Amino acid sequence: MMFEAQPIVRVAVEPKNAGDMDRLVKGMRLLNQADSCVQVMVQESGEHVLVAAGEVHLQRCLEDLRKRAK
Repeated sequence: MMFEAQPIVRVAVEPKNAGDMDRLVKGMRLLNQADSCVQVMVQESGEHVLVAAGEVHLQRCLEDLRKRAK
């Protein structure tokens, strides 16, 4: 079964500690590879943005990022 959804919810993310930025970028890259419904981008302002298919999907993606960061 294959689902296709357009990402519609976006949020800027940043690490609690500035020194963890490399880990955040790596985690976002892995999330982007693992989930085809996720888009990861860096805005001109330097913000790292995560775009997901809905609120629940976004919450799950953020939980995954938090788990990988530990």
